[in-house]
Amino acid sequence: MIATTASSYEIPTHGLQILLAVVTTSVSVPLIYLLRRYVDQRPWSGLGLSSPSSGFRYFILGIALLALVTAATLLIGSAAGWLRIVAFHFPVATMLVILINVPIAFFL
Repeated sequence: MIATTASSYEIPTHGLQILLAVVTTSVSVPLIYLLRRYVDQRPWSGLGLSSPSSGFRYFILGIALLALVTAATLLIGSAAGWLRIVAFHFPVATMLVILINVPIAFFL
């Protein structure tokens, strides 16, 4: 429904993605809170969420795992002859897309 409404206002793709992430987050987080508080009747602390300082290590571990899998895929593909990297081109537009999509993926 949100995508249909946004398309009638001609919102660009990145704007639509940001809008969907914000709406998803603003619906799901309060819903989890309400369900946890009134249906389960247990405290929010019982979810087992870690603090940002203790969770940072696992965040870095996740990034390292992604980098390791990406490197292994590129090395195996190159060694098998399936991939051929001719040049490394990383324009500003690509960086902008990555910077927009990372928080969207986090919230979704």
